Formats: sequence, C-alpha cells, structure tokens
Amino acid sequence: MWTSLRILEECADFFRRMARRAGERGDRQTVERYLRQAEEHENENDRLRQALTAVVTQRRSTAS
Repeated sequence: MWTSLRILEECADFFRRMARRAGERGDRQTVERYLRQAEEHENENDRLRQALTAVVTQRRSTAS
C-alpha cells in the first residue's frame, strides 16, 4: 500500500509538470485537463494516506 501511495504522488507530480509544459505552449485546455488529473491523484493519495494512518494507529493501540 505504501508503494501505491508513492505512485499516486509521482502521478500527481507528473500531471503538474505536464500542465506547466502545456501552459508554456499556451494550451489552456490541456493545462486544465492535466490539473484535474493531478487533483484526482492527490485526492486518491489523501484517502489512501488516511486509511494507512488509521491502520498504523490501530495496530499501535492494540500492541500496547
């Protein structure tokens, strides 16, 4: 699951870089599409991070 988290982070970074490059070309429509994709990956990343944090917290509390 930690690998999935890292992949989502890398995907969001990739789409932000692609948006920046599209912006340099003046392609606003593509910029918006890439930024939406980056945001979707960041949202998935947030949900996965919350789930992982909950699991780690639960394991720590049951181990005590």
